[in-house]
Amino acid sequence: MIVLRYIRIQNEMTKLNAIGILVSFLGCILEWPPNNSYYVFQLEYQLLFETKGILKSLVHPVLLAGIFGHFSMIYTIISKNPKQWIELSGSILLSALVALFLLSGLFSKNSKMILSTLPFILISSNYYYHLYKNKKLKIN
Repeated sequence: MIVLRYIRIQNEMTKLNAIGILVSFLGCILEWPPNNSYYVFQLEYQLLFETKGILKSLVHPVLLAGIFGHFSMIYTIISKNPKQWIELSGSILLSALVALFLLSGLFSKNSKMILSTLPFILISSNYYYHLYKNKKLKIN
């Protein structure tokens, strides 16, 4: 009984972390000259619904990483018992994209971009910490 309760709590924590990772990724800001500023969710909306040549733009590796990361986080949230390798690969892909956002913010000295990545970094760090703490990282 106690083991089942512990597993249920771990599963809920995993889902909360996945929701946090997904929402904080969508809240990252991208800026480039001259005076262009978008959140990630705005860019995704434009890419999916306002772009005519969608197939040409979806084959870019950065966009494929973001799409796979999104789908894996959504799978983690929806699934009753998500597979850990899907959850981990999605969080790693989204972390790589946020690292690119952070580096471009650091190189351009853009404080908005840097600060918008901090929630993602904190939530994903919490996820990786709990993953390590529980020694749950057994990918089969």
